[in-house]
Amino acid sequence: MAKFGPLEDCVVMKDRVSGRSRGFGYVTFSSADDVKNVLECEHFLGNRPLEVKIAIPREELKPQPPGTKTATRIFVGRIPQSADESMFRRHFEAFGEIID
Repeated sequence: MAKFGPLEDCVVMKDRVSGRSRGFGYVTFSSADDVKNVLECEHFLGNRPLEVKIAIPREELKPQPPGTKTATRIFVGRIPQSADESMFRRHFEAFGEIID
């Protein structure tokens, strides 16, 4: 059983030239409640602590009416450059099934 709920997507952003991790990525969950639960935990990849916070699209940076934000995507920073997408996916698969 998944700890936080199903994942819809999981991606590590990579340098176009070298193909290496740029040190951050995104994880999209099925529901905002799942995101809330994920944010309450500390996350580590290997022994490195990850920075995990809600990813806010640029168009949503403008003031929104109260109660309209239902973020389902998180930003994950401090990903080691040596980490590849499969390592990143394995970490978050522990929190929910990835749906492609």
